[in-house]
Order: sequence, then C-alpha cells, then structure tokens
Amino acid sequence: MTKLILAASILILCCSSSALAQATCRSEVSYSVKKGDKDQSVIVKSQEAHGADEAAVKEALTQQLAIAKQEALTLCQARHENLSSCVASKFEKTGGLMQQLQFAARVKLQDAIEADCKAQHGTCIEGKASEVTCSVIKPVETPVEATAAPDKDSGKGGKKGSKK
Repeated sequence: MTKLILAASILILCCSSSALAQATCRSEVSYSVKKGDKDQSVIVKSQEAHGADEAAVKEALTQQLAIAKQEALTLCQARHENLSSCVASKFEKTGGLMQQLQFAARVKLQDAIEADCKAQHGTCIEGKASEVTCSVIKPVETPVEATAAPDKDSGKGGKKGSKK
C-alpha cells in the first residue's frame, strides 16, 4: 500500500511540475524630452512581471506600466525642467571644493555648472513604455517511469528493511 501511495505522489509531482509554465513579460519605460528643436528619448528602467498565466501577467504589467510612465515623466521634469534645482544640486555636490578654490577658478566652475544645466534643460513631452513582450518557459519534462523506478527500488527496500 505504501508503495502505491509513494508511486502516486511521485507521479503527481512529476506531472504537475511539467504542466506548470513560467510566463515573463517585459517592457522598457522611457521619457521624451525636447531640447531645442530635437526630441530625445531616455530609457529609465526595464519593467518585468512573472507568473503562471501569460494573459494575467501581461495585464498586471500593463497596470504597472501606467504608474511607471508617470514616474518617468516626473523624473524627466526633475532632470530637465527645473534649471535652478540642477544648479543648486551641482553646487551642493561640489561641497567644500568651492571654498578651496581661488576666485577665478570658482567663477569658471560656476560657469561650467550653469552651462551643463542649460545643456540638460528641455521640455518633457511624455512618459512612454515599449510594447509588452512575453515569453513562456516550460520546465523540462522527464519521463515518469525513469524518475519513479529508482525511487521505488532504493527508497522502498531501505524502509522495509529498517522497519523489520
């Protein structure tokens, strides 16, 4: 009886694991910014979702992308539309360096920071997400007999011998 239960449980485990597939869906989130007369697209991150059902994973990722696109647009506005914040953060990053420089060097550094921030300045257009692509990975199927036969012989014989 125990041989039958063990064989049935091995059969269930082997067959149920081979029936399960892992679906992965991906999309890249970016934003568009207009600098002068040029539009530039900047990739922010790659968004992923995983699960057993491809349709459900794709739907979940699509919902996540709506939030991620808004976050990308907010990031764009912080990077490209706020000139004073850019200048202030770069001055903050220089820290004590400014105080160690002579006047002429400080003026050159200040001009360089302002020029860099003006080069980054632009108008944010939109947050975007690429088309969702999905792939389904199916586990490798192993023959049930090959898996169950060694377990029956080695596992059962040892248990019966130890019980007696």
